[in-house]
Amino acid sequence: MGPDLGDGEPSAFAIVANACRTAATGRPSVRDPGNLQPPNGDAMVAMAERHRVSAQVLRLLARYPGLDDAAAVKLSDMAQQRQLSALRLSSVTGAVSQALSGAGVRHLVLKGPALSHRLYGDLAARDCKDIDIVVDPDARLAAEAVIAELGFGRADGTTAPPQDQWHRAVGPKDVSFRSRDRSIELELHDRLFDNARLMPRSFEQYWADRDTLVVAGTALPLLSATDELLYLCGHGATCAWFRLKWLQDIARIIATSPPEVLKGFAGTARQRGVWPMVLSAAILVEDIFDLPAGDVIAGARSRGVARIVDEAHRALDAPAPASASSSPSIAQLWRLLALQLGLRNDWRYRRAVIARALVSQNDLDTVKLPGWASWLYYPLRPILFAWRRLRRREG
Repeated sequence: MGPDLGDGEPSAFAIVANACRTAATGRPSVRDPGNLQPPNGDAMVAMAERHRVSAQVLRLLARYPGLDDAAAVKLSDMAQQRQLSALRLSSVTGAVSQALSGAGVRHLVLKGPALSHRLYGDLAARDCKDIDIVVDPDARLAAEAVIAELGFGRADGTTAPPQDQWHRAVGPKDVSFRSRDRSIELELHDRLFDNARLMPRSFEQYWADRDTLVVAGTALPLLSATDELLYLCGHGATCAWFRLKWLQDIARIIATSPPEVLKGFAGTARQRGVWPMVLSAAILVEDIFDLPAGDVIAGARSRGVARIVDEAHRALDAPAPASASSSPSIAQLWRLLALQLGLRNDWRYRRAVIARALVSQNDLDTVKLPGWASWLYYPLRPILFAWRRLRRREG
């Protein structure tokens, strides 16, 4: 069952989840709020910010019965800002894609206004904070040259991708860039996930299966519909689905896809070994939005699937961190590690999960070691981890 909206004051999470369901399905909420007590406006605003919901959802929330005027105005202002941001990002995304294509750089646009247009027919139907583009790894330097000509420079604190294989494997999947006025962030990816073994397909395979979508007058190369669903499920699962906006996208796909299409998605997920991610997403959509996928996407809950679902329920209703510098607890880190290990039943993938857990990007940023001495990061890991935690507490 979805969020409980029984007698008394509804929770902010339940109200936001119902608005996301309406935006995903185009149908009114399954629950009538008419007899409920007025909601806590501040809590609704905080929950909407926490889950980065779309302009459409914000407008639905602003009209919630009994909501105080100050919260309604705040939600409406947020909706307008996010709509304007999405329109601007769509324009810049088109310009970047055109420039990359003109330079012969093969690339695929991820998420953002393109996904909004694809799923909802509306560029502002999702909250978009940046531009994500995955490029042919062999053309990474050429891609950086192209976006530099467009005025994008490396974001503060980011460095060039490492050249040796070990550092690339444990490093992040993307490098962040900022426009000249610092208002737009562009993340340039050389793979879809930090752990490339999660979905071990080459760029060539994604490129061969790609789709093209005209967005704001520009033909954008995108992942195929199947690859995009699996990518969205992988992205959400690795983050324990802690934002409603991600589940809303899956709900939209389930609500608008014919059974034969969903059946094809399920078959490909099983074939590629990522079924736990897709099944857990379908279970969460049913739990949170009361939107069952039926027998097309169904199956027994394995230990890995149950772990993803349980951790997602815990994460979804949690408040936002007190500050950007807040760190997860040791217990949270252990639960996330266990979740990661259950995403694929593949020893190569699990070995990569453990290898990445033993060395973090923070370690690489704190201590610079040459490739031949990279083994020293492993014994240094607990020392560096404890040192960073101590510094955060003192700060």
